[in-house]
Amino acid sequence: MLLVGDIGGTNTRIAVLPPKGGAAVHEARVPSQTFPTFGHALKAALAGTKFKLTGACFGIAGPVIGNRCVATNLPWVIDGNALAKALKVKKVRLVNDLVAIAVGAVNTPKKQLVPLNGDLMPQPKGQNVAIIAAGTGLGEAALIWDGETGRHVALGTEGSHGDYAPREPIEEELREFLSARHGRVSTERVVSGPGLKALYEFFRDVKKLPENEAPNTGADVDFSAEVTRLALSDANPCARAAVDLFTRAYGAEAGNMVLRYLATGGIYVAGNIANVLEARLKSPMFRDAFVTKGRFSPLLEKTAVALVDAAGVGLKGAAAIAMQR
Repeated sequence: MLLVGDIGGTNTRIAVLPPKGGAAVHEARVPSQTFPTFGHALKAALAGTKFKLTGACFGIAGPVIGNRCVATNLPWVIDGNALAKALKVKKVRLVNDLVAIAVGAVNTPKKQLVPLNGDLMPQPKGQNVAIIAAGTGLGEAALIWDGETGRHVALGTEGSHGDYAPREPIEEELREFLSARHGRVSTERVVSGPGLKALYEFFRDVKKLPENEAPNTGADVDFSAEVTRLALSDANPCARAAVDLFTRAYGAEAGNMVLRYLATGGIYVAGNIANVLEARLKSPMFRDAFVTKGRFSPLLEKTAVALVDAAGVGLKGAAAIAMQR
């Protein structure tokens, strides 16, 4: 059996599949932050099961170097070779979580993709594609087409930790606000769940926008989800401004990725935040930020952007990678 996982800063999803793929025979999701190590999380996810494993692949939110990863938003160090010994399998492959999601995305049926740049749909074969996903952090990856082998080569990146580039005066103010907190400001400080919270605080504390209905701030409440709820219900001007700026920044960074990797085959947008904000991402504010790239705007206007509306896409990608020779 194949053991696969999608390890994020918020949740760890685990599945067990037949050796040649197919429907999962076991699936589990556990809250990542609850466990001190990945080993503890994996044990909880597999509790009560017993499988003979032939291979494993885990997509992890963090840089994978030498089949080892120090997770970005978790206190976990995951070593693929050590895991292989513990699981008694020949090899455990570790990949960046966005690589796994990218592989899953290019194999997602078109009916599960929502076009965000007119009706253009990604055309991955023969071209580079990219993927971006905001969640606990901001993930970015690319699949680079290799004409000699006739397949994509996965490129995991930490591009979201590059410098945040303001595009308008209010974003200059935002950068100063975030710089006072963090010093250097990366794109992830803006386009992520924690970034959405920071945007709300910026509009509340610096721009002095009214809250009207204030967000729930209970200990077990996801503040960014509260901001999103208030914005979508139009109950809070502060939340609406935060979500709108978040949407523009998301679109701008998606366009940047197309330029960085010449992703003429298109870019996929994934993650729960994107699915919740689907109406905003389908609005002109996302597309305008995506295509406004000066002399390269004509290229962006012809580049497909698709929201991946498919549960478990990271697990599907990890399974596909696990089956590769």
